[in-house]
Amino acid sequence: MTDSSREGGTKVYDSRKQGGVTARGVKLDQKPYTPPKPTMFALPPRDWGSRRLWSSVLDVNGDVGLLLGVGVSRERYGFRRNPFAYRWSTSLAFATKLQNFRFSAAYDVTRENSKIFGSVEFLLSGIESMNFYGYGVGLWIAPLIRQLTMSLAVAGSDEGPRVYFRFGFGF
Repeated sequence: MTDSSREGGTKVYDSRKQGGVTARGVKLDQKPYTPPKPTMFALPPRDWGSRRLWSSVLDVNGDVGLLLGVGVSRERYGFRRNPFAYRWSTSLAFATKLQNFRFSAAYDVTRENSKIFGSVEFLLSGIESMNFYGYGVGLWIAPLIRQLTMSLAVAGSDEGPRVYFRFGFGF
């Protein structure tokens, strides 16, 4: 077998370990693959293509007023990468009462034929608020404390539950 690709990225899958592939530039993957169990209502996993999804945000509450926003996400599928190869998403919202914005972005990636994943999330927001009603009887401080919040979360896992490391600051 010869690698005729320009990138040098020919990969052969041999989970039965029958071998026989030896060539320069050809990668051999012999890890067994177990596809997800099919359910009655779920579609089989996609292993090619991509899709883009648009979303909207509409919420009303006493602290932020009317919250209007839009978001978009894109998923790219890959061979033996479940549920996707990577996904990025972003959203932007505006709060009418606070007259400020909230921006968030996230990127998730999975490895081929593995349960290992990685994730990065970013948040920049001027609408996160905190209510404070004083230290006790007789002392009153403004009920709404405004702040600008920025946070970055990094997550990763192998077989177990997702582990998140979140850090950020507010002022």
